[in-house]
Amino acid sequence: MHSITFSVLAAPVFGYMISKLHKDTDRKLRTLIAFFALFTHPILDLFTGYGTQILYPFSQQWYALDSVFIVDPLYSIPLFILLVTAFVTQNKLKKVRTISV
Repeated sequence: MHSITFSVLAAPVFGYMISKLHKDTDRKLRTLIAFFALFTHPILDLFTGYGTQILYPFSQQWYALDSVFIVDPLYSIPLFILLVTAFVTQNKLKKVRTISV
C-alpha cells in the first residue's frame, strides 16, 4: 500500500467512494485529491530511516533517504497544528453558514 502503483490504482476507487459519500458530481476532483493523499504518504515515508517499497510490485527493493526520524517533532507538531486549525476553521465556517441562512 506504500507504492506509487497503489496510489494510481486506488485513487479512482477512493475518488468514487468520496464523491458518493458527499453526493458530489465532481468525481475527477475527488479522484485527484485521493491520489495526492495516497501518493504523498509513501513519498514522506521515503524520507524516514525505515523507508518504503515505493516501486512495489515492480521492485521489492526498500528505499530510504534517512533524513527524517519516523516521529520527527519538527515535522509532526506543525502538521498537527495545521490539522487542528483546519478543523476549527471548518467548524466555524459551518456555524456562520448555518446562522446566515
